Amino acid sequence: MDKIKRHIFFLISASILTIIIHGCEESFVVDITDPRLPEYSESGRNHAGAYINDQPWRYYPRYTFKGGEAPANLRFDEATDSYILSFPPGNYITPWGTHGASGTIFFILSAESVRPILEETAQYPFVISLDGELARAELLLYDGQTSSTRVPCFSSKGQLHLRKLSVSGSDPERRILIAGTFGFDVDDQCGTYEVHSGRFDLFFRCFSQSCF
Repeated sequence: MDKIKRHIFFLISASILTIIIHGCEESFVVDITDPRLPEYSESGRNHAGAYINDQPWRYYPRYTFKGGEAPANLRFDEATDSYILSFPPGNYITPWGTHGASGTIFFILSAESVRPILEETAQYPFVISLDGELARAELLLYDGQTSSTRVPCFSSKGQLHLRKLSVSGSDPERRILIAGTFGFDVDDQCGTYEVHSGRFDLFFRCFSQSCF
């Protein structure tokens, strides 16, 4: 019994010491359990997040009045015969948990790259390789001091994993839930960025070929 008591005392003491040490640090340890990123989910919680050069970035669900920020959207672009999945502008999260500079992420997917989904033959998780031709990612970062944008960053090196996709309802109004993970690298005129541990869980209401 004494050994058990000593063991419990040791665990409690170690936990308290860990809290004290981490409370003195200036930043969180960057890992997939960082609370500044949304947890992975597949229930239409309307959130997304990733590390961009090891800095946490996330899009929070926003419930704003008319004139608020645009929601996530999924639309078909006839001019390029492609589907565009865009996240709303999100923010870097500072070590103190506050909002930093903003930016957003797009995925441009050719009809060919998502053909198995359109034909309902895809097995999930469905992996789309970003090759710059059939599929690519775009990272658009905003200046931290003004509303002006930097040069868009394009990526043709990475993957988009669609882990769940469900459709309900029928035309003219359908509902789509889409969730998955992603990661990609950027190395062009806009700079060098590594986007990793990405996750998203989005719920759309669709009219014709546009979903919001």
